[in-house]
Amino acid sequence: MSKKQTIKTEQVLTPEFTLYFPDLEQPNELSKKYRVVAVWDPGTKLDAVKKNIKDVAFQKWGKEIPENLYVPLKKPEDEKNPDLYPEDTLHAAFTTSRPYLVDRDPNKALTPDKFYPGCRCRAVIHSWPYDGVGDKPPGVSLTLDTLQFVDDGERLGGGTTSARNMLAANPLDSSQDADQDEPAVSDDEGFDFGF
Repeated sequence: MSKKQTIKTEQVLTPEFTLYFPDLEQPNELSKKYRVVAVWDPGTKLDAVKKNIKDVAFQKWGKEIPENLYVPLKKPEDEKNPDLYPEDTLHAAFTTSRPYLVDRDPNKALTPDKFYPGCRCRAVIHSWPYDGVGDKPPGVSLTLDTLQFVDDGERLGGGTTSARNMLAANPLDSSQDADQDEPAVSDDEGFDFGF
């Protein structure tokens, strides 16, 4: 019988970040966990978070860390939809069973509706290594223990950066009629798209 490996993980307080994609009212449909994405401003020092990730990886795999190890700190270009994130930022998803939610005063509990995409937060997290299963590679996850509301921020949502850029490059002209003629749709060689 093999001996179960003991991993010692320490909690880390993150620097302040912008909250993206909060699933705090109920678990995310896909992961079945509560989830948030933290997006740190360019230049934010994440040494404690990086050290925490490295420490648990070395505890789990020693010097034989898998080459395909999933690391939770990501750049926008690492994602399928990089336009969702500001340039030159780092972000990470935190998951948990149910996080403790607090105000600036950590003794004051908050409800999930206080947290919205764009508000500023800090978090107490810890890292945890996991083995790969099937097509999923081995990796390190970040677990959210406590989420702290720091300040209001610009509410996010309503389209991607590329959509906002397209609208900004093509401003409405008050002299144009909003119901101008639409361009002709080409013949799609007999295929009925249903519109």
